[in-house]
Amino acid sequence: MRLGWLTGGLVWILTACSPIPSPQPPVIPHIHETAWGVESVVAEAPVFHPPAFISDQTGFIAATFTADNEAWRLRLYHNDQPIETSITASNPYALQMYPASDGGMFAVWLDYTGGRASQLYVAHLKKNGNSELGAVLVTDAPAVRVSATPLPNGGLWLVWSTALIPESVLMVSQIDAVGRPRIPLRLTNNADYPALMRTDGRTWVYWLAATDRSLHRAELTDGQTLHDITRLTDGIPLESGDVLSHLSIGADTTHAYAFWQVGAQVWWTSGSLTAQEWDSPRRLSISLDAERPAPQTGFNSGRVSAVSLNDDAPIQWLLPAVGQSDVLPTSAVWLGSLGIVYWRGGQPFSGQKIDVAPRLIAPPAIAYDAERDLALAWWSVLNDTAASLHITYSRR
Repeated sequence: MRLGWLTGGLVWILTACSPIPSPQPPVIPHIHETAWGVESVVAEAPVFHPPAFISDQTGFIAATFTADNEAWRLRLYHNDQPIETSITASNPYALQMYPASDGGMFAVWLDYTGGRASQLYVAHLKKNGNSELGAVLVTDAPAVRVSATPLPNGGLWLVWSTALIPESVLMVSQIDAVGRPRIPLRLTNNADYPALMRTDGRTWVYWLAATDRSLHRAELTDGQTLHDITRLTDGIPLESGDVLSHLSIGADTTHAYAFWQVGAQVWWTSGSLTAQEWDSPRRLSISLDAERPAPQTGFNSGRVSAVSLNDDAPIQWLLPAVGQSDVLPTSAVWLGSLGIVYWRGGQPFSGQKIDVAPRLIAPPAIAYDAERDLALAWWSVLNDTAASLHITYSRR
C-alpha cells in the first residue's frame, strides 16, 4: 500500500513537469461485481489524492481533471454520466468538491503553475457544468493544504496552510454563493493540516501544531476569527520514513473523530463535540465478528457485522463521510478488502466488506444521500502515468 501512495506521488511529479498534456483515450468500462452490484469505471487521470466525491438531491457526483489538448480540464460525473466544464488548470491536484445550497457545487483545488509554489483556486459550478466566474484565484500566497465546508448562506469556508517563514500558519477566506472570496486573513500561527467541520450549526477548525503535531480545535466565527482555542490531545508518534498524508475529521450527533493517515496506517481518537480533552490517538485495527448480532446502521448498505477493536487487523486506509448523522460511515481498507466501518458514541460498532481492495493510490472516498444510500469512490493504479476512477453504489 505504501508503494501505491509513492507511485501516485511520482505520477503527480511527472504531470507537474508537463504543462501541455496529451489527450487521453475514452475510458473503456468494465464489469465487476461487488457486494453492492456492478462497479463503474468513469475516468482516467494522473492523481494521488482521494477522489472528489459528493452527493446531492439527485444522486452522486465525482469530479477530476483530465487531459485536454492544451490544459487539464475539469469534468464532472453525475451518476456516472460525464459533464464537461469550462474550468481548466495548469497542473492541478488535491481537487475537492462541496455542495452549494443553490443545487450547484464548489470545486476547490491547488495548482502548480511552474516555478512558483502551489496556488489555491475555487469555482462555483451549476449542475450542467456552467460556471459564471470560472476559476477564481483565492490568494497570491502559496497554499500547502486546504479544507472547506459549506455555509447555510450558500457560500463556503476555506481554510488553508501556507509555509510563511519561519513557521506554517493557517489562513481563512469566506467564499460567497457565486464563488467570490473575501480578502484572506491569518487565523493562527504554528499550524498545519487544517480540517473543517460543521456540526449543530457551528463551524469548527481542527489542525495540528507544526512543532509537536498536537491536535487543536477552535470555533470559526463569521468575523473570520477563532474562538475558544483548545489543545485536545498529543500528536501521533512518527518513525523515521513515516509521512503524514492528511488529517480528517468526522462526526455523529454526540462525538467527533480525528483520523491521521500515515502511509498505509490509520491513527484515531474521538471525544464529545465540545470536550476540552480527548484520549491520546492510537493505531486503528478492527475485526468483523459474524458470531455477534449485527447492529443496525440506519443506512441502505446491505449486510453488516459487529466489529471489535483489536491488534490483528490494522486499517490501512480510511476517510470519513462529510456531514453529521446519528452514525458516521467511513470508507476503510483492511485485510485486502475495501469496505465501510460505522461509528457511534465515540467507537466503531459495525462494518462490512464491499470488494477486494484495488491497487489504491489514496484512501477511498465515501458519501451518502438524503435517502441514506451510500457510495464509495477510489482511484486504482493503471500504469506509471494514470489511474482509473471507480464508483460503486449501495442501491441503484
